[in-house]
Amino acid sequence: MDRALRVERDARLPVVNGAVIGAAVLGGLCALNCGQGLDSTHDLPMVVLANAGWGALFGALIDLKIGRTHADLHQTRREVG
Repeated sequence: MDRALRVERDARLPVVNGAVIGAAVLGGLCALNCGQGLDSTHDLPMVVLANAGWGALFGALIDLKIGRTHADLHQTRREVG
């Protein structure tokens, strides 16, 4: 009979992943569009970083709300003998 090894990963990893994805999406969208409404292009980096921060917060909260533990199943080698 084959054996399976169950490995549970930490639930915090998806929260960090969601924060990174949220920051990239909101910051990227702002970098493309926010320059149109600003008086000066010198303000653009601050606005992009602020929006990336909001995106990181929203992404982390969404992943925290989902909050599931990930389980990976790995097949172990069969001992011959």
